Amino acid sequence: MTYSPRGEVINRQVTIEVDGLSATVPLDVVADGSVWITRFPGAAGVGERDIRDALRNIVDDQAAQLELTTTTPVWVDDRLVLPPVDVLPAGYIDTVGEWDDFVALVRAVATAPRIALTMGLAVSGMYVKPLSRQSFVVHLPGEGRSGKTTAARCAAAVFGNPHHVVKAWDTTPNGVPSWLRRLSCLTGFRDELGASGLGPEKLSTLVFRITQGAERDMSNRRGGHQESQGSWHGALVSTGNETIVGRMANEGIAARVVEISAPMTTSGPQADQLDKLLRNGYGHGLAAIVNRALTPAEFDAWANHAADADLVIPSGGPVRTIGQHLSMGVAGARLLAELCGIPEFLDAAIDAGRQVLTELANELDERGARPGDRLLAAIGDAMASCPAEWPTRLEYAEAARFGKPMREICGWDLTNDPLLSNATPDAAVISVKLKDIARNAGIDDLVIALRDLTKRGFLHTAGDGRNRARGVPVAGKSRRAYVFSGVHLAEVPSPEDLSNHPTDNDYDSGYDSVTTAVTTPDQARYDSYDISKEEELERSRQLFLDDTGAEQTASPCGFCTQPLSASQVTEVCGFVVHVGACEAGLRAFDTWNV
Repeated sequence: MTYSPRGEVINRQVTIEVDGLSATVPLDVVADGSVWITRFPGAAGVGERDIRDALRNIVDDQAAQLELTTTTPVWVDDRLVLPPVDVLPAGYIDTVGEWDDFVALVRAVATAPRIALTMGLAVSGMYVKPLSRQSFVVHLPGEGRSGKTTAARCAAAVFGNPHHVVKAWDTTPNGVPSWLRRLSCLTGFRDELGASGLGPEKLSTLVFRITQGAERDMSNRRGGHQESQGSWHGALVSTGNETIVGRMANEGIAARVVEISAPMTTSGPQADQLDKLLRNGYGHGLAAIVNRALTPAEFDAWANHAADADLVIPSGGPVRTIGQHLSMGVAGARLLAELCGIPEFLDAAIDAGRQVLTELANELDERGARPGDRLLAAIGDAMASCPAEWPTRLEYAEAARFGKPMREICGWDLTNDPLLSNATPDAAVISVKLKDIARNAGIDDLVIALRDLTKRGFLHTAGDGRNRARGVPVAGKSRRAYVFSGVHLAEVPSPEDLSNHPTDNDYDSGYDSVTTAVTTPDQARYDSYDISKEEELERSRQLFLDDTGAEQTASPCGFCTQPLSASQVTEVCGFVVHVGACEAGLRAFDTWNV
């Protein structure tokens, strides 16, 4: 029998044996007689309706006298019940060698901590459903020949023949969920994610779908609702050259995927040894786990101990969810270590769990675990990569005043700008440009990011309760922009820290130095930055002489609106201002530290 997610019987199958051949098929193919033609080639004389009806009645009568069994793995009274092997996907429950051969494999894996952790996570997947925990993906990314497939096969060896249990990612998007529904609560394995051809958007959809139960509701012929044909809750082990989390901007994906980066093996000889042991003994772990009958409550206690004592996971956020998955993996490793009598296997998994948790936490912190953090990082990257697109308000106003307006800009650098009296913003981003920055950073839902930053005080809104953008006074006009704090890194190296860094003179490049003659124009440009105060004042006054050398009147001063003349100007950091009539402007320059 196959059960719906609510526990209702939604499908019945029967196992038929004829002349040494057997087939487990749904009852409807018995009713229409197609089973005799397709599954039993030696059958003859079954085309007549009377014969088909007679055979169906015989099958129904014999099936009614047999005990009903499940067609998928199911937890009953805190025990895992497995179906007949012929209804499981190929390879599961297949065995080779003896128990001691499987133990030898586990002992060898104890010297490869990341594989030990992967095996523990694979075992823990069986307890996800009875504990109502979040399903997750264990992805092993990295370059070729780095032990990814070997690690997946070692984990699959717990369940059966790894060469059949580990399947390729070359499948349709609907193929993976339907395959997982047959497993119900057993761990699935897929190799080489790149073969799926899934882009970030479709892959994100697939990850969400399978970690939410792999269910698929449909409409029946009468237009009514038809429930999903089963569900799956557990762990999916995946390999590939590409990362999953690194291609997604959604922190929900990060909380559902545990990425254990390669290399998985410590050396080539170690990988060869594991491959040899895989051929000699596999498939004995699943039966041993079922016979051990560790209850979900006991396993949950092990996982909680691992979270609090072994891994010490954070108190919140996606990193905590990842830590909970890893603590399940440590509990799974503990179960294998106990069954095989290899305590060092558990120690290896704990060490790897700590390393992986630290790595993933650092990666999430760098890219921003929250949507608002990722948006701030994207703005900071945009400002650093194209500083010309981020002038100060003064630079923008002066360029417009002298007839050279800046056209292609994204916003304004507000560092040390007294725009707000109650905050120190870093940047004002033009609204239409913010959408481009978010899209280039892979942030699909800008509203969520802005809402996050508003709640945390990093987005300074208009204060009217309606608009997150606000007017920014620039060059005599109010420009609509989003004003952000927290764009720049909070920790800036101190001069003492920088003094400890090696300088260019401390390195020997291995190349002979080459001296190039400086041209006259270059030298003049360099010399222009090293002039006296008198020369600076003279340069400023030259701005107000026409071609004949006569004095001319320039545009009004931006601070006092009075006309500028040669006798009234000075230059401060490249900006022409009044000497006497513009003390307010000079004070502003002092305030802005320019």
